Order: sequence, then C-alpha cells, then structure tokens
Amino acid sequence: MNHGSAIRKRTMKTDRRRAKGQQVAQVDLERFSEKSKQNHQKEREVRIYGRLGRMVIMIVGVLGARAGVTLLAQENGSAQKARKAIERLHQQDVEATLSGKADDFAKLWDSEAVRIAPGGPAEIGKAEIYADDKRAENNGGGQSLCYRSEIKDLQIAGDWAFEWGYFSYKESANAKPGQGKVLRVLRLQADGSWKFARVMVFMEKLESAAPMSHPCK
Repeated sequence: MNHGSAIRKRTMKTDRRRAKGQQVAQVDLERFSEKSKQNHQKEREVRIYGRLGRMVIMIVGVLGARAGVTLLAQENGSAQKARKAIERLHQQDVEATLSGKADDFAKLWDSEAVRIAPGGPAEIGKAEIYADDKRAENNGGGQSLCYRSEIKDLQIAGDWAFEWGYFSYKESANAKPGQGKVLRVLRLQADGSWKFARVMVFMEKLESAAPMSHPCK
C-alpha cells in the first residue's frame, strides 16, 4: 500500500516536470516565433527603406542633373550675350577711330575709365579722356583712313572682362601705317552694354612687334 503510494507520487512529480517542461518549451517556441516575426518585419522595413533611399537618390540625381544642365545653359547664354555685346563695342571702337570725333569716342568709355599711352601721364576719368580727344579733333588730328584690330584673347569674369590684342592704323593716304599692342579691361554697364574701363596702348615701330593677319597698308 505504501509502496504503491510512493510510485504514484513519483509518477505525479514526473508528470508535473514533463508538463512544466512542455510549458517552457511552448513559451520558448512562442518567443522564437515572435522574434522571427520581428526580424522578418525589420528585414521588410530595411528592404522598403532601401528602395525608398535608392529612389530618393535617383530623384535627387535627376533633379541635380537637370539643375546642372539648366545652370550650364544659363551660363553659356550669359557668356554668349556678353561676347556679342563686347563685339558691338569693338565695332564702335573701329567706327569712332575712323571718324576721329570725340563724341564718338566718348560712347566707348566707362565713367571711371583710365587710359594709359606713351608720351604722357595717365588720363583719369571719362571727362579728362573726352577733353584730350576733343583737343585732338580741334587740331585736325584723330581721324584715320584705316583702323583694324585683332583681339587675341578675351576673358569674361562676371561684370568684368579682360582682353589683349594688336591694332593697325593709317591716318591718311600718304601716311605710313602704324601698329601697336593694346591691353584693355571692360566693365558691364547697367543697360547691358560694355565699356572700356582701363586701356593701355603700346605703339610699335616694327610690324613684327604687332603681327596681324590683315594690317592697314
């Protein structure tokens, strides 16, 4: 009787341990399943965020490329516009030199212009340059039968431009042609035109010192 009771007690303890073990295993299984679900969710989120990130990068890249193309087009357009305006100034320079009139020369200069030439002090300001040109005109000088220039390099930097080149001129039919070098700084005006802000002129006795493809003859 006592022996059977002991067996039943051991059996009951074994059953309880087995049941407890099953409960623990069930809990572990549930935890593992929950972690698996969480990991799967995180993997999905990572994939989604990765796709979104790639889409954002692609969109930003496309927008950046379009902005770059637009900016480059604007810069090229501005540079072309500036070069055309400077070319008009060059043409006005030729016309003014042929006419020899101070009023025509005055249209070429910035209000704070400076002109430097051999044989005299620098002429500072548009008014002083005009006064010197007017004296030359009144004395019968200034007018040229031929005047040509060849700009060898032009650099544009915002509202300023820099150029250098050669020029050739002939004052009359019986005069000997002359030549020289020129270094000029140009300034953009409020109306979109360009004017000479600084001009340095170097006269040369030899044609080889100011070589031109089509000099005055």
